[in-house]
Amino acid sequence: MLNLNLLPPNEKRDFRYELYRRTVLFFGFWLSVYGVVFGILATPAYFFAVFQLAEFERSRDAEIAALKESDAGAIEDKINVFNQRLQFMIKREEKKQSVVALITGIFSETPKDVEVSLVKVDVRRGEAVLLGKAKTRGALLQFIAALRKDPIVGNVSSPVSNIIKEENIDFSLNLKTNP
Repeated sequence: MLNLNLLPPNEKRDFRYELYRRTVLFFGFWLSVYGVVFGILATPAYFFAVFQLAEFERSRDAEIAALKESDAGAIEDKINVFNQRLQFMIKREEKKQSVVALITGIFSETPKDVEVSLVKVDVRRGEAVLLGKAKTRGALLQFIAALRKDPIVGNVSSPVSNIIKEENIDFSLNLKTNP
């Protein structure tokens, strides 16, 4: 391709400068348009970030001031009380299951000549009281021996009044459960 330019050298130079000037003006115009559009769109995001940062710093300062004003030991004490209550509830739920096993064990060990009419269980102390009737002393002694063999029952105490009569015995037994 032939590049033929018949302009005088001064005009060639001016033409080249004019080309550079127009190129700079073209890119400068579009760069400033994009800058203005970006500025308009970024301004709300900038203010949002500034306000969020100020709010975060204010919240942090308020928390630090609150911790300084309040006693950290009091907060720790509240946490400890809550943990103790939680442990108590957990142990209580575990003991509820052992109470069911205790009562099931009692009634599975009961001979046919013995009737258990009342079972009182004190879960906190791990004690139970059995009230009932036995037809014979031998049936009652057999029932007491079976309870002593039960792994859930730790100790069986029977008052002497339970074995005085030979027949139709109203009995009461005190049981201690194993932990």
